[in-house]
Amino acid sequence: MSAILNNKKIETVFDHGVTQSEMDSLFGGEESYADYYSGISLDDAYADLYFLYEIRNEHNQAILFLNRISDESYKNRLSMRCNH
Repeated sequence: MSAILNNKKIETVFDHGVTQSEMDSLFGGEESYADYYSGISLDDAYADLYFLYEIRNEHNQAILFLNRISDESYKNRLSMRCNH
């Protein structure tokens, strides 16, 4: 169920079995599939995956997604939020 951005499939939290509890933590509540994909960027999808794996306390997996973010400034801001 990957999103398609510029004819390229991108990996999202929906591909990683995100639970309702995790959705609440990530988005402050329920996020519809359509709403999520309507404005997602590649870096935002990776950021969401980073936070999903931080929530799951799987820090090594989280860092893999953080490192995929191409915008260095965005990446630095995100990593500071989780104190890595």
